[in-house]
Amino acid sequence: MSESTRISVDEMYMRMAEVVAQRSYATRAKVGAIVVKDFRVLAEGYNGMISGFPNDELEIRDSSGALYTNPLGLHAESNAITKIAKYGGTGAWGGTMYCGYSCCKSCMKLIFQSGIKRFVYRELYRVHDHLDEFDRAKVELVCLPAVRPSYEEIEAKLKASQFSVKLVEAQRDCAEEQRNDGLVEIQRLSLLLLNTLGD
Repeated sequence: MSESTRISVDEMYMRMAEVVAQRSYATRAKVGAIVVKDFRVLAEGYNGMISGFPNDELEIRDSSGALYTNPLGLHAESNAITKIAKYGGTGAWGGTMYCGYSCCKSCMKLIFQSGIKRFVYRELYRVHDHLDEFDRAKVELVCLPAVRPSYEEIEAKLKASQFSVKLVEAQRDCAEEQRNDGLVEIQRLSLLLLNTLGD
């Protein structure tokens, strides 16, 4: 394997956190987190209910039918940190947390208090105006964007895809006839291609 195709250590641990997220019962956002210290995973967590409560109660509907998170639910970050406290071990001091989203204010406080010195996330959480506090707490904050496939990988998937021929035909028809329905077909096939590339 060449260095150009080898993923970084941060990417490896982030992908582990993304796998952990698949354990969540959430339908709106499945989030996973892991705490790593000295190249060892100390704990993992995902957004779910507190211990002893059914996970299928994580999201509930109010009287108007709106979906919201049960107040007894835990975020992935707090779930991972509390597992370290619950099961003992070396503690999180000086460790790194990997999480699919930047943390909320409550989880941020737990991260600081636990001694985690580095927080790596993939996407911004909807509320993120508090992230400047990481500088004050001397905790490194790192956004790790998703690894995009190389041009060669995309080209190989396109060649293997049944959609690529249809997309080229739709583009040709649209260009020749200036048809609006051709544009709609191009958009539809492009979305299918993006989904195929994500596999």
